[in-house]
Amino acid sequence: MTTWDEVANIVHDSRTVHEMMLRASGITDTAGTCLYAAFVLQMSLHKLGGCEAAVRGGDGAVEGGAADCTGTLRGHYWVEGTTPEGIEFVADVTADQFGHPPVYFERLELSRHRYVPGDDTDVEAAVRDLAASIATSVHVS
Repeated sequence: MTTWDEVANIVHDSRTVHEMMLRASGITDTAGTCLYAAFVLQMSLHKLGGCEAAVRGGDGAVEGGAADCTGTLRGHYWVEGTTPEGIEFVADVTADQFGHPPVYFERLELSRHRYVPGDDTDVEAAVRDLAASIATSVHVS
């Protein structure tokens, strides 16, 4: 069974991978990359950590979002899940775009002041669109 600390390592390693992909793409910061990061993080937590996890998000205006360092909600995507031990968590590997340290990994009950999920239907549609886009852009030789 994957422990809390092992899940934390997956989250931090995901940030390292995200940074490598950004550098390889010539992108200098994480602004606008949160959906991609959350998508990969969710899959990694599920496959490598045995976690139940889902991408969450909010638009920062009408429905949910993530609080920046001044407390203002911004449009954002992150991951919420449950470890195999049953601990609910929030994980965000692009928190630095809002003035926070790059990686946020904390228990869900300690995170609701900062992460407020919006409409899951809208988030699920964004994730489906991203997955479809990735699937059509992958070329197998």
